[in-house]
Amino acid sequence: METCCPGQTVEEMDRTVLSPLQKRLPHSHPAPVSSDPSPTPPAPKRVLVVENVPYALAFLATAVRKAGLEVETATTGSEAVEKFRLRPADLLVIDHRLDGTTGEIVYAAIRGIRASTPAILVTGFAGEVKRPEQFLQVISKPFRVNVLLDAVRAALSLE
Repeated sequence: METCCPGQTVEEMDRTVLSPLQKRLPHSHPAPVSSDPSPTPPAPKRVLVVENVPYALAFLATAVRKAGLEVETATTGSEAVEKFRLRPADLLVIDHRLDGTTGEIVYAAIRGIRASTPAILVTGFAGEVKRPEQFLQVISKPFRVNVLLDAVRAALSLE
């Protein structure tokens, strides 16, 4: 028998010390001990959404968030690059026309930080995109939300 105090077993110590405490604290219960600890669930995938038009940014971010993903937003190219540098995302959803730059230029800067980051380009001006092949998909505006979500899920292998 294991002892914790001279002449007293653990079970006796539990009765003499814990019983009076439990009587004074009626709402306290010992924490259940799990014999099969579950692994910690993985963190949700992060998506950086870059769009300079506020209502379009809100639409994109809400759609991606409702898919169970963590969303970071940026309204300018420089903000997107800085946010990515501080905390890289698993995927970019980026507009083509941004104030003073393009989604292609921003994506090139982000790939300079981490080349393996995939991106989906959304645009109302698909004819202006010089290198569409660098993106996983180019989605022309207007589009249905399921088109975006299917592309996001495929990019993150969530299907």
